[in-house]
Amino acid sequence: MPEYANTFLVFSEQERMKPSSRENENSSPFGFKTDFRVFGLSEGVLLSRSKMNILICFVSIIFLIKNTVDTCFATSAAQGAVVTTTEDPVELRTCSPTALTLGTANSADLSIDVNYINLVSTRIGTTLETDSTMQLTCTASEGLRAFMSFNDTLTAAENVPNPRTVTVNLTCNSEEMVWYYVTTYEGINYRYDITMAVCAELAIPTDPG
Repeated sequence: MPEYANTFLVFSEQERMKPSSRENENSSPFGFKTDFRVFGLSEGVLLSRSKMNILICFVSIIFLIKNTVDTCFATSAAQGAVVTTTEDPVELRTCSPTALTLGTANSADLSIDVNYINLVSTRIGTTLETDSTMQLTCTASEGLRAFMSFNDTLTAAENVPNPRTVTVNLTCNSEEMVWYYVTTYEGINYRYDITMAVCAELAIPTDPG
């Protein structure tokens, strides 16, 4: 810190300055003569009391403006902040179509591909269980009919009347993990659990009549 920081300045206001050849000597801009008495310092490092007051006011205004600006920016940042929350995804239990064995094309036994489509799983309430639905489908070559069967013993009601494409509906509950073939025949609902589905393409029977 400079030595003159702790120096005591003694100011005295004396008579109003009279015009003279040295009117600028030791004069202040406020129209009175200032008598400086300093310990070990020259007049060049001194400030009049009025100038000091002006300087203090100026510095105070600068700090006031800065604090106001900082406060405004801080408030704007807080108001403009966007808080986002994320929830961990819930892992639901679902039935997999790969639990079924689906037939593939084989010209030796007239087999054609069986595919699954429209797989949808719906959550049951707030549990981790789901109900799933999907369809199995197969399409025969032009001029032939498709014929679908399950578990080697059960045939699809949708094989009638000799369609080129057979499409059936399946359901599964994740608590059981069993796929069921569901159908309505002559107004009655049927449900059969299945583990495999195959299709063959056959000639369309001719009308004996």
